[in-house]
Amino acid sequence: MYKAFLLVAAAIWGLGTVVIKSTVDEFPPAWLVGVRFTVAGIILGIVMLPRFRKALDLDHLKKGAILGALSLYLDFVNMFLMLLRLFGNRN
Repeated sequence: MYKAFLLVAAAIWGLGTVVIKSTVDEFPPAWLVGVRFTVAGIILGIVMLPRFRKALDLDHLKKGAILGALSLYLDFVNMFLMLLRLFGNRN
């Protein structure tokens, strides 16, 4: 059963790159990253809300926001910017 989940995860990952490559021509990379992380954050927040109420405080929120802004956001912006410069027919 786990092999089926791995196959689905690989398919979603691969299709995500194709979709990003096709949309990066229409929308700025920073906008795509912002929308992607906002939607993921809202979904994760809803799913994890009971757990967040028990263990989350203001210090954790500050540190998490700094780490998220500096590492994850910049990493994904860099990836999208590189996709702007790549061509699909290049090896």
